[in-house]
Parts: sequence; C-alpha cells; structure tokens
Amino acid sequence: MMDRRKAKSKKIFILCLVGVGVVCFVVGILIGYFSRARRGASGTSFGPDVPSKIVSDGEEHISQTIIDLVNAENIRENLQ
Repeated sequence: MMDRRKAKSKKIFILCLVGVGVVCFVVGILIGYFSRARRGASGTSFGPDVPSKIVSDGEEHISQTIIDLVNAENIRENLQ
C-alpha cells in the first residue's frame, strides 16, 4: 500500500514539474514576443512620438575627442 502511495505521489510531483516547466516556457515566449522593439514612424525603436534627434548619438567630434583621450596604459593599470 505504501509503495503505491509513493509511486502515485512521485507521478503527481513529476506532472507538476512538467506543468510548471511548460508554463514558464510559454511565459518566456510571450515576454519575448511582446518585448520586441517596433520601429515607429520616426525610424527609431522608441515609438512614433519620439523624435529621432532626441535619441541620436549627438556631436561626432565630442565622441571622437573622448575616444582619443582614452589611454590604454591607464586602463591596464586600473584593471590590476
């Protein structure tokens, strides 16, 4: 009698585990589907009401100046 109970409870446990796994899988698929970026009318992934100028990279010469000022030796020294 006790062996049947153990076998039955083990089957129920495995069924619950499979059920939870399927639910988690479906939730993951739904999150992935609805989290995709959709391109708005302005061509950005932020939506049609966000102007492209707000999300652009800005002044190119400022970015280049910052990149030029980065010293590889300082990075190595700070990583040690």
